[in-house]
Amino acid sequence: MNVTLRVSMNQDGSVNGTPQIVSADQTPAGQAIARAAQRAVVQCGPYTMLSADSFNEWRSIEVELRP
Repeated sequence: MNVTLRVSMNQDGSVNGTPQIVSADQTPAGQAIARAAQRAVVQCGPYTMLSADSFNEWRSIEVELRP
């Protein structure tokens, strides 16, 4: 049950809004996992390890999560 999210980031490393679900299993369990992944990505921020000098490279990223 892989989940792929598109995450928009702010320059300070925080997540801008709610990550978009790009792909996830369409079963009720898969959708629940996708929503949990969205919450986890937001709650784990800000991602201070990202270099401000490279902001244009990570301002919008896709992340694949494999629970």
